Amino acid sequence: RPRPRSSDSPSTCAPTAPSRTSRRRAIQHLPDLEMFEVQYATFKTVNAFSFGNSSSLSKISLARNSIGVLARNSFAHLPSLDTLSLGENFITEVNRHVFVDLPKITKLYMDRNNITIVH
Repeated sequence: RPRPRSSDSPSTCAPTAPSRTSRRRAIQHLPDLEMFEVQYATFKTVNAFSFGNSSSLSKISLARNSIGVLARNSFAHLPSLDTLSLGENFITEVNRHVFVDLPKITKLYMDRNNITIVH
């Protein structure tokens, strides 16, 4: 199967299918999803509330992608999330408002990025 070209893939991570709004929120229709993993994709941004209403998610792995931007509230209000992996991306800046209301988070992997600013 041919690998999709970067022009075939969206440039934002809004795990989320046929209207622009519903595309960004498709994961919300999977209320019992416990793990979400995407590797080797070409998206560059994780949008605010991309994982909104995903109260059962305990692990998100977005390692080995092309992510450079984490919007405010990218990972917000995820009461079951204990592991978040963002390693091997192109993240250079981390704002404290990216991670909001994550009461069970115990593991945050951000290795192999080029983080120069944390605020």
